[in-house]
Amino acid sequence: APMTCDSPSHLLETFDREVTLFVGTWNVGNSRPNAEEVTAWLQHADHCDIIILALQESLYTFKDKKDEGSEQSGGDERRGWKEKVSEKMKSTPVGKSARAGAAAGSAMFGGGAVRSAVGGVIGAGAGAIGLVGSNKVIGQDDLMGIISAATGVPNKRMIIKKADLLEMTLVVVASLGVMSFIRGVEVKTVPTGVGKTVGNKGGVLTSVRLAGRSLCFICSHLAAHEGAKFREARKSNIVNILRNGRVGGQSQGNGLMAAFGDPHLSHHHTIWAGDLNYRLDLSLT
Repeated sequence: APMTCDSPSHLLETFDREVTLFVGTWNVGNSRPNAEEVTAWLQHADHCDIIILALQESLYTFKDKKDEGSEQSGGDERRGWKEKVSEKMKSTPVGKSARAGAAAGSAMFGGGAVRSAVGGVIGAGAGAIGLVGSNKVIGQDDLMGIISAATGVPNKRMIIKKADLLEMTLVVVASLGVMSFIRGVEVKTVPTGVGKTVGNKGGVLTSVRLAGRSLCFICSHLAAHEGAKFREARKSNIVNILRNGRVGGQSQGNGLMAAFGDPHLSHHHTIWAGDLNYRLDLSLT
C-alpha cells in the first residue's frame, strides 16, 4: 500500500512562503492500479507545491479495451496525457524557451522515454511502452496517465521529470506557481542487482535547483528477504547508491562535491523514499 510523508522544507530564497513537499513511496506490484484509489491517495498532496513519487515494480500488462469503463474509470482522461502536457507546455513561458528535440531513450520493450533537453523544465517522459500481443500493453505509460490525472497535470501542475531504472520510476511534479523557480534538473541511475548491472534493485536520483536551494530525490528498491546476509546486502545497496549516485554537479556549480561526495553532501536537502525491504522484529519491542 502507498506510504506518505508530507513535510515542508526550509524557507527558500526569493520566496515569501514555505515550499511544501509531498513524498510518497509505493510498490505497485506489477499490477494495474485502481485509478480511484490513486486519486484518493494523491488528494493528500493537493495543497503541496512539489510532489515526489517513488514507485517500484511499476511495469505491468493489461488488456487495452478502449470502450471499457467499469473498473478503471477515467480512461479517456488518462489516454493522451502526453499530448495534453505538450500543449500546455507550449503556452507557458518556460515551454516557449525550451529547446525542441528532446532525446528519445530507453530501448527496453521498444520504449520511448523522453528526456528534456533543457537544464530546467521539463517535459513529461513517455516511459517504456510497447505492445505484447494484440490487446495487451506493457509499460509505464498507463500508470503515468493515472498519476497525471490524479495530480492535475497539466492544468494545475507539470511533470518536472520522470526517470526510470528497469521497474523503478521516480516522478517529480510541480505546481505551476513554482515552475519558473526550478532549474538544473539532472538524473542518475544506480543499478545494484546481479553484478551491480541489473536494475531490478538499485536507485534513481533526480537533482533540481529550486530558488537557490539544491534538492536531491532518491527512489530505491533494496535487496529483499530476511537474514543477516540480506541485511548486509541492503546496506551494500545503500552504500553503492550514495557512492555512485553523483548528481547535481554540472548545472548547480558544485562539481567538486558531486564528483567526490555522495548526494547528501552535495545538496542542501536529500529526500530518500522507496521499498527498502527492511523487516521489523516485533519481538524486540
